[in-house]
Amino acid sequence: MMEWNCRLELQQRKEDGAGGHLISLMLRIENTSAERKEEMLCLQTPLEARPFGLREIEIKLGPGEYLELPMEFTFSCGGCHLFLGWVKGMQERYLWKWPVRLGGAGWYSGDTHTHSTYSDGKGSIRENRESMLEKGHSFLYSTDHNTFKQAEEIESFGESDRAMGFLHLAGWEFTTPYGHALSYGTKHPQDPSEISGRGKTEEWQAFVDGRNREGGIVFLAHPYEAPRYEFGEQVLDEIQGIAGVEVWNGYNHHGLAYQNRKAFAKWDEMNVSRDMHLTGNAVSDAHTAVKQGDPYIKGYLNTLERDSIHEMLKSGRFFGSNGPEIRFSIQGTGIGESCRLDGKTLVHGRLAVFDPLGRLEEVILYRGMRQDKRDVPARKKIYKVFDVFPVGDGRTIWTKDWYFYAEPGDFYRIEAVSEQNLAGISGEKRTEEKGFAYTNPIWIEGEKQS
Repeated sequence: MMEWNCRLELQQRKEDGAGGHLISLMLRIENTSAERKEEMLCLQTPLEARPFGLREIEIKLGPGEYLELPMEFTFSCGGCHLFLGWVKGMQERYLWKWPVRLGGAGWYSGDTHTHSTYSDGKGSIRENRESMLEKGHSFLYSTDHNTFKQAEEIESFGESDRAMGFLHLAGWEFTTPYGHALSYGTKHPQDPSEISGRGKTEEWQAFVDGRNREGGIVFLAHPYEAPRYEFGEQVLDEIQGIAGVEVWNGYNHHGLAYQNRKAFAKWDEMNVSRDMHLTGNAVSDAHTAVKQGDPYIKGYLNTLERDSIHEMLKSGRFFGSNGPEIRFSIQGTGIGESCRLDGKTLVHGRLAVFDPLGRLEEVILYRGMRQDKRDVPARKKIYKVFDVFPVGDGRTIWTKDWYFYAEPGDFYRIEAVSEQNLAGISGEKRTEEKGFAYTNPIWIEGEKQS
């Protein structure tokens, strides 16, 4: 695969007067081998690009020869958009990833739980950020164990990061023998000995309350990663004031693995039985540079800055993924937001699920029922509304536009599965893993009282 040198470069951009962006790109393909090569190059555009789709380009080049192809696209929003390229039939082994960073309001992706050499990670701060930039991500939280010492080095990259449209932030992972938690927006790690045993809800509550007083955000980390450092069910059942739970931790496990599926189930249970609006986060928990951003989260931000990231984490206005993308709304209300209704109402749902590799396998809509008055056991208050298996062109982009009845106390979220994990392909063959994505819920609420 290294016989080809392919680059996609931004040549020119301008506003179209309607909030969109007109972009001129140049694709340069060079044969770096000693032999003549004839291949078919596939170029997949991002979801917000027009024209949208998969373009096949026939390449016939001798040694050292190159081809330059100018292209123009219109983007419906700013943010960072990822073009993908591969030699036809070879996408499982190698992908070219070309980010186009437009800035402004638009879609941005990143990772909020990673480790560096400041604790037990093998990748340096520089190596981790370079890995994220190469993969087309826009923000990174370095959350080393019980330390904030990484912050000074992160800040030294601030000017160059801003110039590249990248945001690197420091947080810390509160690491105890009886559970881990992520603290965002605070600078003073707590002594882990203040958690004296498993199931100590009062001690964990004191930790959460302290971070909240400092203006921070707390997520419980990998609740079922390993029995030796679980919180205990009592903590999960009683804790208050957290922003959310890591439902997909990628350190050892795929999104469909037992440890993560158990975390998804607990998250649903907490939102159903305790009427909580908890965010479900997806993180790599990467301890190497190559693992950064696998999986990642992606949301629509007006600006790429710390406060916007924090608001996204608290609200849940994002989806988690290692490849597939999801756009989902009810009555125009997006992921993580509240759709307000006056009782049971016929509503309009819109859904688009995009797999850049064209191998989408399954799309599921879950409904949760949060009203205590419904005489249904908590474990049955989350169920599948539909479960479809796309075919044909639907394996690249599957859409649904439909009407259904919803009522206050419900929530709805999406999951999608594809054949191939996209996030982990970075130049060498890797272990096969499914592609997976999920959304945070859209909450159905009653009308606000005046």
